[in-house]
Amino acid sequence: MTVYTLFFLNLIITLLGEISLLFFLTRKYFKIKIKTIPSSRLLFAGILTSFSTLPYLWFVLPTIISSYSLYTLTGETFVIITETIIYHFVLRLSLKKSFTLSFLCNLFSFLLGKIIL
Repeated sequence: MTVYTLFFLNLIITLLGEISLLFFLTRKYFKIKIKTIPSSRLLFAGILTSFSTLPYLWFVLPTIISSYSLYTLTGETFVIITETIIYHFVLRLSLKKSFTLSFLCNLFSFLLGKIIL
């Protein structure tokens, strides 16, 4: 498989996993109603975060960091911080809720990617 095929598969896994968990956590855990945050905004936020961070994680960071452990730590930290900021502004959530969403969604998609691929 080429790196582009793997990227595309990881993008699909990330989108499906993170957006599903984003909806679940927002509606069930935080109990935020559709009137407060419409589903279309949740979907937009989920797509925006993945498309804003995954290409960087796959194509930019590996050219800077060769150690897998350092790459994973640095990359996931960058992703979580970036997505926290995006969730905070797009969904108008507190930084604490935004961080929780970002951390859990990224942990889920990271583990899901390890299991599937």
